[in-house]
Amino acid sequence: MKYTPSNGKFVGQSSYGYRSFSNFVEACATINAGDKSVSDFDDGHFPSVHTTFQGTAILEAGRISLDNDCRPIDIVYDEGGKLVEVKLREFK
Repeated sequence: MKYTPSNGKFVGQSSYGYRSFSNFVEACATINAGDKSVSDFDDGHFPSVHTTFQGTAILEAGRISLDNDCRPIDIVYDEGGKLVEVKLREFK
């Protein structure tokens, strides 16, 4: 899910289900036909790894927690804010 707009557009409403696959296939067809290029389809057109990474980490943390009797999870980032790891919290 993409929660913030890019280029004045919000594309979260098209991020799940068949519509997202359909939009992707249509974009591929226009690129393959030479009508558009990959750069024409930025984060304003589709949810991308750049805009969905945080949400995916949160969903993964929830799954790990549920698989481990609801234990706490740490989402670990490096000093630059890049996601490093999603892991079970270690108690000392």
